[in-house]
Amino acid sequence: MSPEPLAGPEATTPAEHAPPPPIAWDDYPLLDSGDPAKHDLELIHTGCGQHLCDAESGDVLPTLIGMVTDHHAVCAGRRAER
Repeated sequence: MSPEPLAGPEATTPAEHAPPPPIAWDDYPLLDSGDPAKHDLELIHTGCGQHLCDAESGDVLPTLIGMVTDHHAVCAGRRAER
């Protein structure tokens, strides 16, 4: 016997999860590396200090945006949550 489908508010109410805070894009600068041997800029999240990647010649903006959005989804150092 299969369970009966939900009816009423349970069937239409979305899960109650707060939407993530908006991305503070200024918290993700491209900075010079502290390593004099490196020539690439580093994408850093200043909220938590994590180095996300080295921005290399030929990188495209959608790739860097993807790195930021992926990190933002899991980072505990977001400015909005402090």
